Order: sequence, then structure tokens, then C-alpha cells
Amino acid sequence: MKDRVLKALDSLGFKIEKAKDSMYEFSYEGKQLAYCYDEEYKNLLCIMVPYLFIGKRRLGRYYYLLIDELNARLKYVKFTGVACHISVEYEREIIGDENIEQILTRMIYCLDDAVTEFNESVASLQRRLTLEDESDDDDTFVDDDEADFDDWSVLVGDDEDE
Repeated sequence: MKDRVLKALDSLGFKIEKAKDSMYEFSYEGKQLAYCYDEEYKNLLCIMVPYLFIGKRRLGRYYYLLIDELNARLKYVKFTGVACHISVEYEREIIGDENIEQILTRMIYCLDDAVTEFNESVASLQRRLTLEDESDDDDTFVDDDEADFDDWSVLVGDDEDE
């Protein structure tokens, strides 16, 4: 299975680099993606954006609200968070002789859409927090570690035209 996927990625024009024992990285429109495999689950195909977001601080409740909102809204992809890192992945079982190139193309497009949704959600959350901060009467305590979006480092490009 791994060889079929690597061959399909190559035929789609991706430059593939081995990153870890079970991970190969490639780039799509400026976004770093990874193909992950598990020898135990040979028919499972997993493509992910491993470093969608790395926060420099603890994000508090907003971190989990953002992940939950995106997971509820989007099909096929799953956002996960550990510490201050957010990743998005798409897993799918391959049955028989399915067209791997076609499946990979769909998975990559879905991940690209998920990254766009993520960027839009972060921008929306930033606007809401800014409006809340401006409307506060100084009697509401907001922990800086939970509300500071200036220290966020979004590692993928935003496709919006400026």
C-alpha cells in the first residue's frame, strides 16, 4: 500500500521527502502536507497538515472551542490538538484496487478547504475577541494567556486575496 501511495503522489507531481519512519512530506500550494502510514493498518490512508498551527502560549478555552467548531462543521477531515499545536488530517480505508490518484486528489482538496476554514475561523475569532475587549467595562477579567492571538503563528498560507 505504501508503495502504491508514494507512486501515486509522484505521478501527481509531488516532490516527496521522507520525514520520519512512518511519514513522508510534500507541499501543495505552499502548504506542508504529510502522508503517514502504519504497517499494522496497511489499508489505511492518512494525509495530514501536521503543523497547521503552533501557539506560543496556552490558548485556554478558545483552543478547544475552535477545534470543536471546525470538527462539527467539516466532513471527512478531523482537527486535533495537543498542547498548543493544531493539525488536520483525513483518513480513509482503501478497499481493493481503488484509484489512489483520484482518492489522493480529493483528500488534498478537502484538506486545503479545511485550512481555508481554519484561517477564516481564526480571523473571525480574533474579530469577536477584539469587539469583546473594546466593549468591556473593565469589570470582566480576561486572562492574557487565553485571549492573546497576537502570538499565534499560523504556519500555512491564507488563500484570500488582499
